[in-house]
Amino acid sequence: MFFDNRISFFHQWGRIVDECSSATSIRCGDLAAASTCVGSDFKVLSETGKPDAPVLEGNYQLLKLRSGLVLHATDATELQDLTTHVVHQPGLTISIFLLGRVRVRQGEEEHRLGTAESGAAHCYLLNRTRPDVFVRHSVRGMRVRKVNVTVSPDWIAAAIGDLPAQASLSHFIKNHQARTDWPASRRLVSLAEQVLQPDELDPALQPLYLESRAIEILFAALSSLGQDNAPAAERPLRASDRQRLQRALTLFEPKDGPSPSVDEVAREIGSSVSSLQRLFHAAYGTSIFEHVRAMRLKKARDALAADGVSVAEAARLAGYGNPANFATAFKRVYGVSPREARSKS
Repeated sequence: MFFDNRISFFHQWGRIVDECSSATSIRCGDLAAASTCVGSDFKVLSETGKPDAPVLEGNYQLLKLRSGLVLHATDATELQDLTTHVVHQPGLTISIFLLGRVRVRQGEEEHRLGTAESGAAHCYLLNRTRPDVFVRHSVRGMRVRKVNVTVSPDWIAAAIGDLPAQASLSHFIKNHQARTDWPASRRLVSLAEQVLQPDELDPALQPLYLESRAIEILFAALSSLGQDNAPAAERPLRASDRQRLQRALTLFEPKDGPSPSVDEVAREIGSSVSSLQRLFHAAYGTSIFEHVRAMRLKKARDALAADGVSVAEAARLAGYGNPANFATAFKRVYGVSPREARSKS
């Protein structure tokens, strides 16, 4: 069977293909071993996360099918509340949720991923142009059935090229933290089910079978971005769109207490997350996360230069809980540290 209780190796087209998989009882140590397929620095942040502690019951698998192409399939129930941390490498991830919901944080942006309120399957597309911290919060008793396909920038470049005719897709994959979502089509649901419940094949053919499904999922997801060849930033905004955009920007303004998530802002302005993402791309040519971060960093820079606030206060204004992370982001954008910017005031 596809899911088994071992870590093994397949030989495929002259390559060694790493398989990280488990069945029935999945422990923290299994998650740590599997995480090397997609990133590094795996950590369990909850007290119950001991290496031998069972955390999932069911099927869990991460497959490195070939260089730059990773398939992740889960059909399991969470056995405890658990928070995990991993540094994801640059790449594009397509997630198809057939059942269940999870709360995650990529970098500084928090998302709730999963099936729709109606229970319908849902897809998510998230891009990373640089390594970024990924934190996942699981809830005891939640059953999750999902399939992820992740490809590296090099894989995309080799498979698709420069995308001269697909400007909207090209724009998406060049933006860190670009994100969109949409209801899963029957075809995507079928492909995900084929990954979760594959035909019984000769073991030598299983990697080829799974890679073909992964590439079909990629094709369907990326086609949804490439349907409109005009760059999103070139489309005019309607008056109602401008009003929603202004309302969203007001809600994203730094305030005391936790910042609202994209999902919460979308609900507040009567929009879907995908529509709000498209609105930001149309207005600013960037993702919500990138624009809001730039807006908050500018506010922090102005406060440092004009008011001489402390670095800790500037970090709070920018929406960062950790001043060190704020300092890193600030210097990346402005070329000087917050202390240097403050000393010039």
